[in-house]
Amino acid sequence: MKGAYLISLDQGFFEEIVAVLSAEGAVCAWGQDPMVQLVDGGGRVLTVFGEYEDRDFLEGPDVVLVPGGEGVVIPDLRAVAVCSVECRWEELFVEVVGRLAGRVSAAMWVVDGKDVVWGAGAIDVERVAL
Repeated sequence: MKGAYLISLDQGFFEEIVAVLSAEGAVCAWGQDPMVQLVDGGGRVLTVFGEYEDRDFLEGPDVVLVPGGEGVVIPDLRAVAVCSVECRWEELFVEVVGRLAGRVSAAMWVVDGKDVVWGAGAIDVERVAL
């Protein structure tokens, strides 16, 4: 499965993601591994999982995060909350994350599979690596 990470300085941003996507018809499952899953009109699926505890992908000794474009400032990674996202379609991922960025209360970033950090509202669908 292809995917990326959503990060935010807002420790409650997963709950906001759930609220936004639930209003769009997504299904939420709470419990040991909370998640929210959105299925679009074409049957494509995007799943966001709640707080992700493993931070090696952010802070490991070999990790060098790079900004996805001019003006992207990488936040203090020691302070971010992390959610993982699974999605096979870059277009769907960029579309949904862009909507989320405009509706949640705090700034949100994406860390893609090549350690590129994108502002959640300005992801290049041709360059993002899920």
